[in-house]
Amino acid sequence: MIQLVDGVEISQHIKKTYLEIKKNAQTYLLHLKNGIYRLLDNFEHDKASMLYFNILSQIKTKYPNSLISIFTTNYDLSFEKTCHSNREKLRKIGIDTDEIDYGFGLAL
Repeated sequence: MIQLVDGVEISQHIKKTYLEIKKNAQTYLLHLKNGIYRLLDNFEHDKASMLYFNILSQIKTKYPNSLISIFTTNYDLSFEKTCHSNREKLRKIGIDTDEIDYGFGLAL
């Protein structure tokens, strides 16, 4: 235990320790998020791309003047990657992928 008479020095020590723990926690959190992202990014891109494109195309054909709103708990990132990689094909059927809000930054 640190035996300092001056309370300010104890405060500085606690603050320094806190900042070090916070930095380590942020680094570890980033490590965890990257690991999870790599794991969830492991899917068969061609199959997912064909599936989602066909679904979106059919919806747009049936409801050409409607906005498409999709909620997904798509933990494998296949929907997001499909929209990103099929930008031009989706634009041709009237879907602008630049206006999709994924709820998080998509780092591709």
